[in-house]
Amino acid sequence: MLKSPIPKKTYRGIKKTKFKMLNKIYLPFFEKKDKCFIELLEKRSSKRGITDNLSLVEISPLLWFTFKIRNIIEKNDILFWQKQYIPTSGGLGCISPLIINIKNYENNIFIYSGEDHSLIEIDLGEHFIDIIKEVVFNMFEERNNGTIFIYIADIVKINEKYKNSESLIWRDVGVINLNINLLSDLHGYKSCALGYTFDNELKNFKYTKFNIVGAQILGH
Repeated sequence: MLKSPIPKKTYRGIKKTKFKMLNKIYLPFFEKKDKCFIELLEKRSSKRGITDNLSLVEISPLLWFTFKIRNIIEKNDILFWQKQYIPTSGGLGCISPLIINIKNYENNIFIYSGEDHSLIEIDLGEHFIDIIKEVVFNMFEERNNGTIFIYIADIVKINEKYKNSESLIWRDVGVINLNINLLSDLHGYKSCALGYTFDNELKNFKYTKFNIVGAQILGH
């Protein structure tokens, strides 16, 4: 059972970010690709053998067409309702991506902001990135290559609207994985979903404000 980091009775929304911000990078615009959706479905497959990380401009369309917030209701710096590009829990999307190992930013960790299409650099402690990289790269023959998306869920946020909401979270992370795979195929990237939540490796980790519900590695 996924745990809630904040008691439900004290919850009135979700702060824009619960993490310590270090820096903010606005993602660049990208060229829209035109390709038949059915053709993408027919050719879609997980691809390993990654030899290079993705850059900021390369991850930009993946994040935009998956997590970009299209409609939002906000009051007193509290986010109450949002709609993203892909279907997520009736519009109440509770999953956000942490992003590690972007080209030229290999030692930084970011969380995506769907409000303004930006990456917020956050501080999760010096060992968090090392733990994630060690686990992920040990799954592959090519070491240290690939940009990693870690999907984290705000359990309180979705529990505010739905009872027994955990099934919606696992459904949503599956939709996210598929959407990122399709977008990766569209742009000519390699993408492989990882059925891993890092429970054992992070069980003693001091930062417990989120639940990891999935991961993905992408690159060239």
